[in-house]
Amino acid sequence: AENSGELGLGYAPQGSHFMDAMRTLGITDEVLLAAGLAFRRDDSRIVPRFRNRLLFPIHDGRGRPVGFGGRLLGPGEPKYLNSPESPIFHKGRQLYNLHNAKSAIRQEQVVLVVEGYFDVIGLHQAGVANAVAVCGTALTPEHVELLSRCDCREVTVLFDGDVAGLAAPAKAAAALFPAGLAGRVAVLPSDAGKTDPDDYARAHGRAGERERRRRRPGGAAGGGARARERGRRPRDALDRPRLAARPRRLRQAEAAMTFEWPTA
Repeated sequence: AENSGELGLGYAPQGSHFMDAMRTLGITDEVLLAAGLAFRRDDSRIVPRFRNRLLFPIHDGRGRPVGFGGRLLGPGEPKYLNSPESPIFHKGRQLYNLHNAKSAIRQEQVVLVVEGYFDVIGLHQAGVANAVAVCGTALTPEHVELLSRCDCREVTVLFDGDVAGLAAPAKAAAALFPAGLAGRVAVLPSDAGKTDPDDYARAHGRAGERERRRRRPGGAAGGGARARERGRRPRDALDRPRLAARPRRLRQAEAAMTFEWPTA
């Protein structure tokens, strides 16, 4: 709650309250449809896209709101709903919280990329100002270009320690390699149910998050730097018993993902 105003969090009510308010302001249904804030049902009624949801505004690089992510408050599906693609919103070209994180990214020349809106908020509350989130998609070359404009030199991909989270960093690496940015994958421990960055930041604070980024999964801190000094890519230093318990294809994917890669 203490960060809701700073981050621009909002609420989409149920019923017709939103449509009534927009019409009172003189905003037409056609504008709401084009912006993805409303949609036309099969019976031709125009209704709000977001209802009974916590709203996370998504801004462009100049700080202008271009879309929303909505988290359902109560039972139902989908749990998360994003604005549809529109002339101003493209999820492959926007990063949540980039407009707030730009200064910290420029100062540290490092960005922390996470999967979810709550992950960014949890890290923000822990004092981590250089965190951004993808909007329901993998990291794309367009995302990397946005980060490069912020004078970013290194990208840390911090995703969940579950199967889905372990699959995401490989796609991030594919976007980062051609851009020549240094990268680091930090997979969170899945013990005790602490699998996402939000939970981890709340449990361990900023110091714990920094240490998790500093240490490669299952290995000693600084291994990537030492390997770069020797002129070769660092070998993965995974927890072998934990790795052996995974299916073969997942073991191969994880071995390919959990390393640091140097700039081109």
